[in-house]
Amino acid sequence: MQETTLRPLAHLTCVGNSPQELAEIIGELLDVGVRGILALRGDRPKDGETPPPGSLRYAQDLIELIRRVEQRRSALLCAGRVAVGVAAYPTRHPESPSEAHDVEVLLAKQRSGADFAITQVFFHTEQYADLLARARRAGVTIPIIPGVMPLTSLRRLARLGELTGVEPAPELIERLAAADTDAERTRIGVSATVDLANAALDAGAPGIHLYTFNEHAAALDVLDKLALPRPHRGNKNGGNRHTASRRQLAS
Repeated sequence: MQETTLRPLAHLTCVGNSPQELAEIIGELLDVGVRGILALRGDRPKDGETPPPGSLRYAQDLIELIRRVEQRRSALLCAGRVAVGVAAYPTRHPESPSEAHDVEVLLAKQRSGADFAITQVFFHTEQYADLLARARRAGVTIPIIPGVMPLTSLRRLARLGELTGVEPAPELIERLAAADTDAERTRIGVSATVDLANAALDAGAPGIHLYTFNEHAAALDVLDKLALPRPHRGNKNGGNRHTASRRQLAS
C-alpha cells in the first residue's frame, strides 16, 4: 500500500452513464476516503451514437447527484465534506453561443453545489483575467483556478489551439520550432509557462492547476521555477506548520 500527503481529486464524467452507475462510483470514492471530485460533462457521443436512456447530460446534473449521494451517506461527513470542482472556460466553449452563456453555465454549476472551478487551457493572461472579471460581475463567487499546461510541445500546442480556437503566441511557436534540441525546447517552454502562471497569480488567481499530459518532468520543472510555498507535515516537536499564501499549488 502506498501513502501520500497529497489529496486525491477524482475526475468524473457523466455523459453516457446512468444516475445509478454514477451513484455507485461516487459511493465507492467516498468509501475509500476521496473527498474531492471534479465533475465534468465529458465528450458527447460520436455521430450516430445514442446515449443510454436516462443517462446524465450535463455537469450540473452530476454535481446535484454527488450532493444527493453525499447526503445519503451523512455518517461519512465526519471525514469531511466533498469538495466538488467544475470546468470553466477562458474562451468560448466550442458548443456555446457566447462567452456570456459560458458564465451563466458556471453560475448554474455554483448554484448546484460546485465549490471551485478549474479553467481549460489558455495561452494569454488576459483571457483568464477577463473570465475572472466577467464571472465576478455575474455573481460567481467560487475560486476560479487557472489551468496551465507546460508549453513545451509544438504538436500539443497546435492541437489545443484548434480545440480552443485561440492560437498560442506566434513568437513562442517560432522559438520552439527554432530550438536545436529537446532540452532547449523544454527550457523555452517551461520559462513561458512560468511567466503565464505568475501573470495569472498576479491577476488574482488563488493557485495554479497544472495539466501534465503524462509529461511529469516538464511539470516538475515548472513547479521548481515557480517556487510555490508548500505545507510542512510537522516539526520535531510534534507541532504543525503551514505556510499560507495565495501562491499555493491548487492541484
